[in-house]
Amino acid sequence: MATIFDKIPGMNAASLQQLVDNARARPGNPQSEGVIEAATSALETLKLNVATSKAAGKAAIKNRYADEPLAKAFEAALKDRPPTDAQLRRLQLIHENPGRDEDKLADLAGDKDAAAFNLWISALCRDRADYLPPPKIAALRKQPQWSDLICEIVPKIDAVGRKTHGWTLRPEAEVAMRRLGLLKPKRA
Repeated sequence: MATIFDKIPGMNAASLQQLVDNARARPGNPQSEGVIEAATSALETLKLNVATSKAAGKAAIKNRYADEPLAKAFEAALKDRPPTDAQLRRLQLIHENPGRDEDKLADLAGDKDAAAFNLWISALCRDRADYLPPPKIAALRKQPQWSDLICEIVPKIDAVGRKTHGWTLRPEAEVAMRRLGLLKPKRA
């Protein structure tokens, strides 16, 4: 007759966690401590296996697109993980307004400010990092510049003398998005 210890190796994460919770609810039971230890160990092993599997999958994707042109890698990333409507709307705004400063783009998108606008585009790239080359590291903040992977972001001075940045989709990103039918034609 199989004991609970015999069943532990074949249990899924939810069942293992339930087993631990049930054993903790019975502190006077002589088997509880052993069950908690065995189930916790199996749960940790299961989590490690899942994490290792995910990392291997990401590494395989990264290796598959490492030597490919950015347009092909970006196209695969958007095909496998389509952008949200909000991200797509912001990309369309950049497409329709090449070189437009980030404050104006943020205003057109209904974002609080340029930083909020940048976060949308940064998240789009960061969430597809396993497809894309590593981003440049910003000298000032020492942080990855994710948006720079798909946009040319050029420093400029606005009409009142403030430093700002003009945003234009990189040609590679535009090609990928056109192939997938994600960009609407520019308005006249």
